Amino acid sequence: MIQIFPESFQIFLDNWELRLMVVLSLSIQGVLILFGNKRKFFTNIFLRIILWSSYLLADWVATTSLGVLLIQERRNKDKSVEPKDVIVALWGPLLLIHLGRQCTLE
Repeated sequence: MIQIFPESFQIFLDNWELRLMVVLSLSIQGVLILFGNKRKFFTNIFLRIILWSSYLLADWVATTSLGVLLIQERRNKDKSVEPKDVIVALWGPLLLIHLGRQCTLE
């Protein structure tokens, strides 16, 4: 079998994939909240491209993160819960809130 990525990178992704996806989702939501209302007043094409990309990427990242969360939960089903993994229980509802769309504060 051909390995595309080295084994050390695969181990890194197994450990940090969910955390990185949640941080990316939070970052995208932050961009949308901070700059979403400014699109009405500024015609800068760069701002429009960033907002459009963020808007399209937000759902994909949240849905993919929920899928990663489900896969990791199925892998750890037989193991006992460790204190460091308790925060993972909060990420599911947080990602579902992200899928519920942004507040448009108009």
